[in-house]
Amino acid sequence: MLRRSFIISLILLLTACGFQLRGSQGSVALAFKTLSIVGDASSQVAQNLTNLMRNQVSMIAAPAPAQVIVELGKTEHTKATLTKDAQGRISEYRLYANITMQAYATNKDQLIKPVTLSVTRTLSTGNGYDTGIDLEESRMYADMDSELANLIQYRLRVVKP
Repeated sequence: MLRRSFIISLILLLTACGFQLRGSQGSVALAFKTLSIVGDASSQVAQNLTNLMRNQVSMIAAPAPAQVIVELGKTEHTKATLTKDAQGRISEYRLYANITMQAYATNKDQLIKPVTLSVTRTLSTGNGYDTGIDLEESRMYADMDSELANLIQYRLRVVKP
């Protein structure tokens, strides 16, 4: 009986220690409170980044001063042939999405130097299934734009203006 009560109290003690996994408290606290996105603000990457950052910082329209200003270049989507089958038909494409970004403070101090972020995917085509290729391609580009926004967010987490 004493042994069982000891084991039960040990289990209860260990479960009440307050252990939490890193990141389980929600979003990571950022060192800045306001963010502005300039450049190609109508792109899907900018919209995804705005949605990601909205719960963490206050989004400021471009002319107003913000603690951190992210400048986005034009998002480039390209497609190249990766492989062909024995009949010479394309069986796989390589999709590329690139964007150039930089971040600076209100006083124009460079926080993140200009960098080109790239994401690639492979689009496989099947024989006789060419009708859905365009839709699949556009969905893959949308997913790649979302990943580019995540890459920008990861870089912004370490910024200290």
